[in-house]
Amino acid sequence: MTDNSLISIDFDALDHNIKVVRDAVGPGVAINVVVKADAYGLGASRVARRLVQAGASMLTVYSPSQAEALEGVTVPVLVLQPVSRLERGGALHSMLVAGRLHLVVHDIHHVAELIVLADEHGVRLPVHLRSTPASRAADARPRRRRGSCRRSPPGPSSRSPES
Repeated sequence: MTDNSLISIDFDALDHNIKVVRDAVGPGVAINVVVKADAYGLGASRVARRLVQAGASMLTVYSPSQAEALEGVTVPVLVLQPVSRLERGGALHSMLVAGRLHLVVHDIHHVAELIVLADEHGVRLPVHLRSTPASRAADARPRRRRGSCRRSPPGPSSRSPES
């Protein structure tokens, strides 16, 4: 018996999987691949490069440190963990300034923190909204909750639900 393990990555299978997804969704749809936890122990940097080469449009990680490991990739990286501060001069700052760092808005209070972060770094910050899966809610009917975002009245650049 041996204490060593060997993990082999079939890059052709990754290429095939991206092609299957691309064929299913069509050419105009972005493909976002989750590579958190070091691509589940396979090596995020090399797996990410191959996924991008195969057609991934965005990569998702859990934490800022996982995003740092993908500094050299050419597609945006989405960080799922709440982030409200970034140091200047590091890998994340470079990604932020280049527009390749996307963050998730977790609640209404987090919005204010992200506005401050964007202002401090002089950038327009791409954000994605976190939503609670219906399976975690008592039911899927929408209801007002304290601190939730509210619908804005239709303006010149938006359409009302009736139109």
